[in-house]
Amino acid sequence: MKKKTAFLCAFIMLMTAACGKIDSGSETDEETTAASTEEITSEAETEENTEVSEKFGDEFNISPDIKLGMTEAEVQAIIGNNYDRSVEKYLDAGPDIAYYTIPLDSCPFLGIDMEGYELLTFIPDGELISMSYHFGVIDRDNNTSKDHTEEELKAVYDKLFEQVHEYYGDYYTSTDAGTPSLGNLSWDNTYGTLNLWGTYYDDTKEGNVSLSLNANDFAQKILDYSKEKAVSQQSQNNGLNILDQLKTGMTIEDVFAVIGKDYDYEYRAGYKPSVEYDYSFTADEVFDTGLRGYMFVEFDEKTDELICFGYHIGNVGNVENSSYPYSESELEEAFNKLLPSLEEEYGNATVPSAFSGEGVKAEYSWSMGTDQLWAIWGTDLWGASSGVNEIIVSRSIDR
Repeated sequence: MKKKTAFLCAFIMLMTAACGKIDSGSETDEETTAASTEEITSEAETEENTEVSEKFGDEFNISPDIKLGMTEAEVQAIIGNNYDRSVEKYLDAGPDIAYYTIPLDSCPFLGIDMEGYELLTFIPDGELISMSYHFGVIDRDNNTSKDHTEEELKAVYDKLFEQVHEYYGDYYTSTDAGTPSLGNLSWDNTYGTLNLWGTYYDDTKEGNVSLSLNANDFAQKILDYSKEKAVSQQSQNNGLNILDQLKTGMTIEDVFAVIGKDYDYEYRAGYKPSVEYDYSFTADEVFDTGLRGYMFVEFDEKTDELICFGYHIGNVGNVENSSYPYSESELEEAFNKLLPSLEEEYGNATVPSAFSGEGVKAEYSWSMGTDQLWAIWGTDLWGASSGVNEIIVSRSIDR
């Protein structure tokens, strides 16, 4: 089609030049020629647009009966139990994503006689956002069951290309990077982004060929899900009373079994061998202050035992990136609501003769055997003009 268009353009230029030589002084001829040129060009563009429209009018199915947007339940009804489901964080740091790995001895649907696997990617308990085939390898770690030559893998790549090209033609982009790439092409259309790529490493005699289909709004769907999950999880954290449910000395596994692994932030202190996990909440319901903040659990890295846990109320963010949106009067009112509930639960508190740090407005502690419970509030805590305005309630090993 592109060659046809180029030919028409060249033909139009030739005709225009010829008309000029015949009668360069005729305005009527020039107007007629211009009109004819526009008509021919318009017809060429219409023909090309029609062909593009026709090529993108049908969806190229890479898997029988499975479509993007299906739920896990709908897909399970089609594939049965022949899959391995895992839930992992997207790109190691993003939200949880559900992956279905389906082993294949071959793929008759696409005419491929080579082992591989099909990978389906879901928003957990939501919709299918990506699907792909991977040939020449048997799992996501790129393990192989047999060796393949470059010619064998290239034949698979070419077979898949022929089928996609039949539907979508030359309307693809190529990001081929040379060896070890066998090719890297993508077609963008209303059905999603279809990508075909292959690699072969001559030194190790290893390679694979993949054909994938991603929803056009793949990244946005993950982002939206991440935001929704964060808000939902923070709301669940609002009323989680870890002072009652956790004890120092518990292992990481035991703690996660109680509060889950949906923490917002992980912090490893350089000056001491510990790791902290922070869980945000949107409105404190444990002490009924209604303020935002985060709860934390801290473990000894050497023993994996819980050594400190509690709440930063009025502190929005995490241990390394905090903001303090509440005024002194709001914090004082919240602390005066919080203190009676602690005294009701743990008895009369000890008040130090001198506060333990600069900016402290009130400080109370409870001795609990080998542990100490501590509650303070203040403004510009720990240093003049620090801007640290918050309430801290924590339980730690009394050392």
